[in-house]
Amino acid sequence: PCVGTCGKNSTCHVRFHIPSCACPSGYTGDPLIACFPQVQPECTANDHCPLDRACVGQSCEDPCVGTCGSNSTCHVRFHIPSCVCPSGYTGDPLIACIPQVQPQCTANDHCPLDRACVGQSCEDPC
Repeated sequence: PCVGTCGKNSTCHVRFHIPSCACPSGYTGDPLIACFPQVQPECTANDHCPLDRACVGQSCEDPCVGTCGSNSTCHVRFHIPSCVCPSGYTGDPLIACIPQVQPQCTANDHCPLDRACVGQSCEDPC
């Protein structure tokens, strides 16, 4: 009763004249269609990956991909991504980092004698 009953790589057992199909140990799938060797996942938790990778969909991946905003830098420590704005930039590193604008002045003595520091810019006080 097993001939042609089960799928590829499956096994057939007959009990009380009734065929039963099953995938053998180490295989998975629909035993009526086909059984395939089980693929062991690369990881099931972050601990299974190097410290600069994270377990995403049972695969060790770079957790920085798509995490940080534009012009920001991503560092991974113990599987966790961290976004920072590089030196000379400011902003929210998860959204975007923009170049820092250096003020022309922060006090009157930063300006020529005929100018005053107004709103971080040397202006004619008259």
